[in-house]
Amino acid sequence: MISDFGYGGGVGTGKIKSSSTHSLIISSGNLITPGGVFGRTVSLKR
Repeated sequence: MISDFGYGGGVGTGKIKSSSTHSLIISSGNLITPGGVFGRTVSLKR
């Protein structure tokens, strides 16, 4: 579960960017604000 950037604190939509036998990368969408662009990425390795 990747938290959403909205004001409701809901669950965001993630995309699997890369996967293999030993790693997985999941990223959320980006949020564009006057302060910059924000996004979340989770990298899992074993």
